[in-house]
Amino acid sequence: MSELNGTITGNQGLTGNLSASYGTKGVDGVSVEHEWNGTVLTVTSKSGTSSVNLKGDKGDKGDKGDKGDKGDKGDKGDVGEVSLAYANNTFANAIRNKVSGNPLVIRDVSPVEHSLKVKAEGSTAVSRHGKNIIPFPYVIFTNSNEDELEVVALEDGGVLLNGTVTETTYVNICNYPFSDSNISPFSSANGFTANRYNSDIWVGYDSSNEKTFVSIKAGAICENIIFYPQIEIGKTVTPYKKGVELQVSEVAEDGTAIGLTSVSPNMTLIADNGATIECEYNADTKLYIDNKIAELVK
Repeated sequence: MSELNGTITGNQGLTGNLSASYGTKGVDGVSVEHEWNGTVLTVTSKSGTSSVNLKGDKGDKGDKGDKGDKGDKGDKGDVGEVSLAYANNTFANAIRNKVSGNPLVIRDVSPVEHSLKVKAEGSTAVSRHGKNIIPFPYVIFTNSNEDELEVVALEDGGVLLNGTVTETTYVNICNYPFSDSNISPFSSANGFTANRYNSDIWVGYDSSNEKTFVSIKAGAICENIIFYPQIEIGKTVTPYKKGVELQVSEVAEDGTAIGLTSVSPNMTLIADNGATIECEYNADTKLYIDNKIAELVK
């Protein structure tokens, strides 16, 4: 069969219609804002604001987790501080004793200074002294005869006298009331006893002006005489002991006298108006036991 070789060309087709139309323009969109507050979503748009809590229901309790590893040991803390006053009031000696009276003499006080618990209902003030009622340093120190007598207060409580007096001379050394009666070496009043250097020089107390004084008799010749004045509770004059600084506490409505501290080993408390004093204090253990034994063998 013979082969056909050649090109066959047909007629051109019709041109198509390519035109199209666009759709209608839509309405402008509205902006929307939102805000989270925990699980609450707040949506704000042109139409208003609405909120919804998207927190779901509480789930079931989960299984207990494995125990964690032991943490490292912390640093050692600093040593705490205990004040001296607290230690003295709490731990000073083993015996806490309570006594009463007026005047009240205590002879077994702990050597560690501490606060006293004192009551004196019916009193307006309570004063604290050592064995020697006369305070030191001397509260006042005045000389009624400076022209004839030179007087010096020594650090150990002694009163140095120099001069010859032609009239009775008084050296006032305290102006605090101890007693409702006069006190002198020649008359013991209310249980107080005063000492003397000799018949010309002695210590006394004048209740009318509430002054404690050293009396130097007219005609006395004083050449470097040192007199150690002492007034104490009891009927017998005992060896001199320098007084301590005067402490006075006003008594509150409930009878409490606050602010008094101890002196040792001997301490004297005096209340006005004759009121009975009750005092709690720390006792020196040895002195306390020795005094109790002495009472038993009397």
